[in-house]
Amino acid sequence: MDDASKNISFGKSIQLTIQCPMITITADKYKLQSAIINILHNAKQAIGNNSGWIKINVCEESDEIVMTISNSGPPIPEGYMDKIFEPLFTTKQRGTGLGLRSVVKIVNEHHGTVSVNNDPVTFSIRLPKTIEKEKTIDGLTLTH
Repeated sequence: MDDASKNISFGKSIQLTIQCPMITITADKYKLQSAIINILHNAKQAIGNNSGWIKINVCEESDEIVMTISNSGPPIPEGYMDKIFEPLFTTKQRGTGLGLRSVVKIVNEHHGTVSVNNDPVTFSIRLPKTIEKEKTIDGLTLTH
């Protein structure tokens, strides 16, 4: 997670809060990092040249790890809320409309979900925890 927040130079305040003990998830580090960077990049663009903040929170809920990324930028217009994850939808002059769609694709590949809320704009990524299971075969206990 720290790698993702280091890959973008912001000039903005980034606050990272991890509210859960070390928990393992099964994930492609680089793909997941790409998804997080994509959301951080959008947050930076939403804030623009104004002073602002981005808050990243990671916590555990039941059998999931939940990461929320909030920012102080303006809210997403209500008419766009249902469209922002659609391929090729963009509000930017130089946007491709593929960024948030790729976030959804990557998170879905990891059996997770992505959602967004306004006030403040908050993207939530929910990923299943990896649960170690013990299995006994011929008197030998295996943990996987």
